Amino acid sequence: MAAVGRTLIGRGALRRRRSWRRRSNAHPGAGRRASHPHHPASCPHVRCRPHRDRRWGRRRRRLAADRRPSTRPASPPEPVSLDSGPEPPRSDHAQTDRTGRCHRSSRPDPQEPVGVTAVSIVGARCLTASGLEALTLTFEGDTITSLSPAEPSGSAPPRNPDGTAAIDASGLVLSPGLIDLQINGGYGHDLQDDPGAVWDLGRELPRSGVTAFLPTIISGPGSRNRSMLDALKARPAGYCGAEPLGAHFEGPMINPRHAGAHRHEHLTGAREDVIDGWHRSAGVALVTIAPELDNAHDVIGELTRRGIVVAAGHSAATADETRAAIAAGVSTVTHLFNAMAPLGHRSPNLVGVALTDPRLTVTMIVDGVHIDPIAVAAAWTAKRPAGLGLVTDAVAAMGQPPGPYRISGTPTVFDGVSVRTADGVLAGSAVTMNQAAANLAEFTGCERHEALAAATSVPAGIIGEKGRGRLIPGAVADLVLLDDDYRVHATVCAGRVAHVNGAARHRFPESLVQVS
Repeated sequence: MAAVGRTLIGRGALRRRRSWRRRSNAHPGAGRRASHPHHPASCPHVRCRPHRDRRWGRRRRRLAADRRPSTRPASPPEPVSLDSGPEPPRSDHAQTDRTGRCHRSSRPDPQEPVGVTAVSIVGARCLTASGLEALTLTFEGDTITSLSPAEPSGSAPPRNPDGTAAIDASGLVLSPGLIDLQINGGYGHDLQDDPGAVWDLGRELPRSGVTAFLPTIISGPGSRNRSMLDALKARPAGYCGAEPLGAHFEGPMINPRHAGAHRHEHLTGAREDVIDGWHRSAGVALVTIAPELDNAHDVIGELTRRGIVVAAGHSAATADETRAAIAAGVSTVTHLFNAMAPLGHRSPNLVGVALTDPRLTVTMIVDGVHIDPIAVAAAWTAKRPAGLGLVTDAVAAMGQPPGPYRISGTPTVFDGVSVRTADGVLAGSAVTMNQAAANLAEFTGCERHEALAAATSVPAGIIGEKGRGRLIPGAVADLVLLDDDYRVHATVCAGRVAHVNGAARHRFPESLVQVS
């Protein structure tokens, strides 16, 4: 044994160390680093022992880090979406194969759910133009991709091998999402006092099957209209709910004799300065006006040129004035029978023309209060099937218990049936869209698919939304599952699950519904 410093080593080992020193002194990098002649930056020989050991030390530390559990905090859950979305991110951890080479793992990060490429709804009776048919509907992302004849076998498994998730809708009706063109509030939210609540209201509306709506502002100060347009531009990040398709301005250019719950101090004549800044591109979709007002035809023409749909309402227009308004650009009637001159056998007025002229589509509040069921049946007979659409005209009391509420600062009382001011004037309604469709079927005896069309394809047609209101490939995946009593079991808004009740939760694969 020979002593080297304080370490005793064998002679063979000593000879090997001396030989190694002789070889290392010949390296071109020797002498460049007086303190460490075999610094990696200086030594070109990859088999140099100090360099090799240093590399293996780094590799051992890297492998040890890979074996330790991740300390990264889990990301908060995102809103439930049926959209396949982007490819799941790969793990940031490097892995080493048996040869020591580093590579990226091909396994998805366990914290990220694996996306679903498509979703099929099986077993439902699907709403079509001719009735209810047994079809399988498939959608990817926010778009309906196909409808095919239903399989004769039972329900599909929760997840098919090809990555398509299946929703078992056996015994239910699959309809396009319901569309409400006139809603002032609901679920405790009053859009008149707080236009910014439009997005909170939209999150609640899928409970009643509504997937798209026009937030409605009644006669008031012009600043309120501007606030609504500003609110529509402030879309919350990650929003999942009914889609606001634009604003409905119901007033202030209406007839004071048929103002209803609108406050008279806010009414104006038909003036072009009132509509300053109102454009379809700015978010205005529909305007209700009394066509008999002075200068109304000029205003109607200007609104239509701006891409805005114009409705006649809150009006005392005669039959001749109504026909002239149609020529000027009016295409629909707001809540037929309500807040307008009545139908007379010698003075048919707006109502008479609305019922007989195919150029006009009418909307109605079918809550059993605003219109007698006989009048509803008469209007249905005159306008069926594509000329009558449903609206709720709902206020904050919708979906809430009876009690005092307000609309545009006016105190109202909801008694569980109707919403009225202290003077007994009707001030909107508390009916939901799915209940309005059920009422239409009950009052008129129409078929289920006809009642649902009045809440889907007809409203979509009024405002020119060709991609909504129908179950066809290429349409927006706005969907609602209802039972035979028109109760909503689940609602999908643009391909995302927005509402599922407890009775229907078992129909959805757990991968699709986690938060609803």
